[in-house]
Amino acid sequence: MRINGVGIVSFCIALGFVVATPDIDFGHGVVILVAAYALPIIILEALILKTWARSSTGLDFSRGPIRHWPRIGMKILGVYATFGLVFGFYWVFPHYDFGQRGDVSYYWNFLRDFAPLFVLLAPVYVWLIDGYLRRPRDVYWQVGALLLLRRSEVDGSEIAQHLLGWLVKAFFLLLMFSFTVDHLRGVVGINLYREPHSWLGAYKLVHSVIFLLDVIPAAAGYLLTFRIFDSHIRSTDPTAFGWMVCLMCYPPFWGTFDVEFFNYGGGGNWVTHLRDAGFLFPVWGVLMLGFESVYIWATVIFGIRFSNLTHRGIITKGPYRFTKHPAYVSKNISWWLISMPFISAAPLEAFRLCLLLLGVNAIYYFRAKTEERHLSRDPAYVAYALAMNQRSVFRPLARLLPFLVYKPNPVPLSPTMPDIDYEGTTTVARPGA
Repeated sequence: MRINGVGIVSFCIALGFVVATPDIDFGHGVVILVAAYALPIIILEALILKTWARSSTGLDFSRGPIRHWPRIGMKILGVYATFGLVFGFYWVFPHYDFGQRGDVSYYWNFLRDFAPLFVLLAPVYVWLIDGYLRRPRDVYWQVGALLLLRRSEVDGSEIAQHLLGWLVKAFFLLLMFSFTVDHLRGVVGINLYREPHSWLGAYKLVHSVIFLLDVIPAAAGYLLTFRIFDSHIRSTDPTAFGWMVCLMCYPPFWGTFDVEFFNYGGGGNWVTHLRDAGFLFPVWGVLMLGFESVYIWATVIFGIRFSNLTHRGIITKGPYRFTKHPAYVSKNISWWLISMPFISAAPLEAFRLCLLLLGVNAIYYFRAKTEERHLSRDPAYVAYALAMNQRSVFRPLARLLPFLVYKPNPVPLSPTMPDIDYEGTTTVARPGA
């Protein structure tokens, strides 16, 4: 967290520069903020933690490189084919019509400016790490082999995991980039002198900066999935239910679920209810900022490894030393404080709105459970979760609600998911696994 703290300080300095720059392009501002946050973390991790030397990278720098040019060529083919699939994904679905939808135009400009650089540097990166891989015929080699119809040398479960991992990156990188633009626009647009209630204006500014700081690590995490940084995707949740409960919480899917099923905000919010409540008004706002800060803390602790639906290492420090899923807990509590559905002119309507928000809480409960099921394939997570049964701050609540108690899953996650050696490499699936 100390290293990540340097990234936060660098981000804050860059944010001051971006806000002070008149007429700055918000897309360029996002790139500046992500770079300011991520680069210090990458450099300090490499120098202090020597992340490049960890066994979990699958790399071995204790020996000289062993390179094989036909193998490198096969990998480069696999990398370019993967790039092509990502752009094909964006091209096929109308939701990603970059020419018509302004909210994703900044991301399109980002790809236009930087995709050629990725294409040019990809062979260099492949060449750099190929000779040090403990398992040189990685999934990119397998993608290349599949394109050359060498099917007997390809493991289908690894290809499936590869495609799922890139689908996560393609979907969420665009989303987080757009979120960052929106939050940056909000920070730049706040004018404390024009806000009719100065305390509320200060709250809005802090709130906007908090959520901007939330999406910056997420954008960096989806962009920087490299073995050399030990930030690569080790496995991706292959279950349909895990994907469903995750994706329904994000646009464009949440727009439908929110309006048609879970619109719990119809009774107003904390500002309308507490504006004339005296000292309770700022106290309530500070309380919400406190829970939002826990939520951000639970994101920043990931550094450059934040990602939905994937395993990129187990975190046991920061807010995770107090409970599993601190982000989900704090986020869901803050929604009760923000919307206050229990306050309504009609008691029956208040009860209905509370039921709707409980439905949203249930979605996040199932998200937590599917994540636990996925991560439980890593013995480190099993040990951590069992320890949380004994020392979590919610242990008394778990005594009353036994379904909150963690229980290791004794069955395989999926018959098509490859076995993962969590010291670093992906191995071929066992027959019948």
